[in-house]
Amino acid sequence: ASAVPTPAPIAPPVAVQKPSTVRFGLVAGENRGKYPMDPPLLREDPYFWLRDDKRKDEEVLGYLGAENEWTKKRTEGAEGLRERVYEEMVGHLKET
Repeated sequence: ASAVPTPAPIAPPVAVQKPSTVRFGLVAGENRGKYPMDPPLLREDPYFWLRDDKRKDEEVLGYLGAENEWTKKRTEGAEGLRERVYEEMVGHLKET
């Protein structure tokens, strides 16, 4: 087994915190299930802005791209290991 080289330390991207209140439970005009909490609960979530259901927000996409690039750089020495583990896992699957 060959050792995976340790990459040089790289600072990860840090998401900006933006004040946001998220409502859990009954919300007018939304299907929250058969028995949603009423009254609803409010929670602060400074990372709620990262939710982008339509995958179009440029700020969110930019941040996620920075995270992906950081991960790629941090794990660049493990490509061979990653491929070997994947092939081993696939080798245990039964094809139908």
